[in-house]
Amino acid sequence: MLNSGLSNVFIVGLNRYADIDALGMIVVRENIKNDMDVIEITYCFHLDNEKKESFELRIDANALELIVDDDGRAEPEWIALENNQCPNCPYQKEMQPHCLVAKNLVNIVDRFGDICSYDEIDLEVITDERRITQTSD
Repeated sequence: MLNSGLSNVFIVGLNRYADIDALGMIVVRENIKNDMDVIEITYCFHLDNEKKESFELRIDANALELIVDDDGRAEPEWIALENNQCPNCPYQKEMQPHCLVAKNLVNIVDRFGDICSYDEIDLEVITDERRITQTSD
């Protein structure tokens, strides 16, 4: 199990657990059971209406590719490659039916669907090396 440095650990599923950090944020983490080097970046959003959201990105340190966990949900229609395929996209809908970039954004869009682009937020970005905070204007 990863040493999260947080308290109140809850088991979420196979190889997954959630912690509540010092700011009351729920942070979902995953156990890594192989030798792959992983870069972890956590984004914690604190919104005006007391809503808090946290996202943890896991990146393969060798390939610098996002590690995506398939949660088994049906894919929303808006990520279908045929909906609005980028002109330089190398994929064909027969081989890759969904836009891979959009697929990585589904969870974020679902969780921030009721937030406006002009809403004020406090953002905290946490890595092994540093913690950065920023308040929007």
